[in-house]
Amino acid sequence: MFDLKNKLENIKNNNLLRNFYEFSSPQNKNITLNDKNFLLFSSNNYLGFCTDSELKISSIETINKFGVGSGGSRLTTGTTTLHRECENLISKFKNKEDSILYSSGYLCNVGSISSLFYEDFVIFSDELNHSSIISGIKLTKSKCVIYKHSDINDLTKKIKENSSIEKKIIITDGVFSMDGDICKLNDLMEICYKFNCYLYIDDAHSTGVLGKTGAGTCEHFNISDEKIILMGTGSKALGCVGGFISSNSLIIDYLKNTSKTFIFSTSQTPENAKTLSNAIIKCTEYESQRDYLKKLSVYLRNSLRDIGYSVIDGITPIIPLILKDEKLCLIFQKELMNKNIFLTPIRPPSVPKNTSRLRITLCCNHTYEDINYLIDCLKSLYLKYEKQIKGEIL
Repeated sequence: MFDLKNKLENIKNNNLLRNFYEFSSPQNKNITLNDKNFLLFSSNNYLGFCTDSELKISSIETINKFGVGSGGSRLTTGTTTLHRECENLISKFKNKEDSILYSSGYLCNVGSISSLFYEDFVIFSDELNHSSIISGIKLTKSKCVIYKHSDINDLTKKIKENSSIEKKIIITDGVFSMDGDICKLNDLMEICYKFNCYLYIDDAHSTGVLGKTGAGTCEHFNISDEKIILMGTGSKALGCVGGFISSNSLIIDYLKNTSKTFIFSTSQTPENAKTLSNAIIKCTEYESQRDYLKKLSVYLRNSLRDIGYSVIDGITPIIPLILKDEKLCLIFQKELMNKNIFLTPIRPPSVPKNTSRLRITLCCNHTYEDINYLIDCLKSLYLKYEKQIKGEIL
């Protein structure tokens, strides 16, 4: 009745079929898959916190005290002292008045955006924003205007075209998850004041990576402003799970009472709330690791350019190797796995058509020896598939 078999076959024929990769080891730079060891370059575990010994000990202690589950949603029985301690710590970390925890980053964006912005708003959204932002916007009754990626002139033009709408919000990733570039926060704030807009920043991939203490995009640019609503996650550099919004107390109280993905979801486990708190504290002390990660990222980018690859400028640990063709991405993945490197291909709908890529992500546990091995492998693949990479052979 649903014609799912034909739809799935069409996905497969277009080299877009996805399957699970079942690791039988912790999330670290070295992983085990199907009884074979691999060097991992596809994890969001930027600071190595997923396997941090201190965080593991704390998690076990918390489970022994609070149990393995929260037992309910936040507004019924699912709030412990650990949840509120975590929210208070996030607020201090993000330099905001208050914060609210969600069960995941995706639920956080969907629930907060769909709740905060209603029919009186116009939303200006970067064309490369995360899928969770797009999903949240679709649930609002707001007018949505998409502007070209990080194009301040296009954004300005479209704001002027919608000047009759008083309530305006700009939504952007802080660090864009698939390209690894950073939003132009100085320019965005100038626009916010010129046109009386508010700014919502998804700091999922910025938190832990940018700023002296790892507080993210605003700290990186040395900007603190009441016009900014910050979203973040515990599931990237901080090594656990969950999402959060940091803003003023009015916005947070409103979300507590209206955000459906908050109200109707079982809360984070007490163990995760405690681990997230400890991860934030640890993160603030990781300035040297962030500097090292930045140096690794710049080194790899420059080395890939020297080979002949087209690589986006940046300092973050997300480095896209855009091959465009889905089939070529799958070929690269297979060849690299034969050399004990694990890299996942990113294809539509995760990225726009004709921008399929291998999304390289680095963590501070990687060494220059690891990076050089990856470079050598990618150099041999470039020499082997140069014509396909340049689009001369399909």
